[in-house]
Amino acid sequence: MMTMEKTYQIVLILLLYTINLSLSVHLTDIQIPEYADIRDIVTLSCSYRMGRNKLNSVKWYKDDREFFRYAPLMDQQISTWTVVGITLYSENPYRCNKTTCSVSLDNLSSMSSGIYRCEISADAPSFTINFSDQRMTIVALPRHDPIIQGLNPIYSMDEMLEANCTTASYPPAVIIWHINGILMTAERAQLTQYEIQLDIRDLQVRSRTMEIQYRIASRGQLFLKCTADIELLNVKRQTSELVYIRKIEKMSNLRLINSAYLS
Repeated sequence: MMTMEKTYQIVLILLLYTINLSLSVHLTDIQIPEYADIRDIVTLSCSYRMGRNKLNSVKWYKDDREFFRYAPLMDQQISTWTVVGITLYSENPYRCNKTTCSVSLDNLSSMSSGIYRCEISADAPSFTINFSDQRMTIVALPRHDPIIQGLNPIYSMDEMLEANCTTASYPPAVIIWHINGILMTAERAQLTQYEIQLDIRDLQVRSRTMEIQYRIASRGQLFLKCTADIELLNVKRQTSELVYIRKIEKMSNLRLINSAYLS
């Protein structure tokens, strides 16, 4: 059975916690993507709870350099500064109020990679400051599934199948071929990789092509799958194609019939 003293202690703890919660400044959430595509518009946002405090300002930094400030108590509520790699989206650059503040960035480049920080501060008398940060890295994700080229719809036994699989990204993808669910290695097929550089702004995107040469040794059909794997970003894109193998017996019978007819 709980004593009066124990009950009093619990009530006191809860009361102190409630008072602290109402007086504290809390940054409740921050949304900064770990990876952002160089061709996209990226939005950074943070949410906060001021308790009984008045919001003095919300500041956004990149690598410790301030580029945006929201100060609701000032006549000029919005201030911006020039920082390399930072371009505010012209159509809808920011959205800030008493509980959240977001900024949108456009024209990203490799210089847009860095550590972004949201910092909130309370007005007098506490002038409490709270902040959180997150690293964002600029990449170029594949815009579509890998492209398979060079395949014929039908092959014959012992014929050489040749095809290319191409994808473009940064970081560059690892291209993998499977035929009928079997991973194609140097022991099973001839694999040759080609690579060219495609510059998107200042990011050196790599367009990779993996050529496969495979000697057909089974009848029926071949199910080819090409996978582009960017392990760092946990991104996989794949494309599949189905080709058919002629039946030798029917082709042989057809040649015999044609020979008899011509004679």
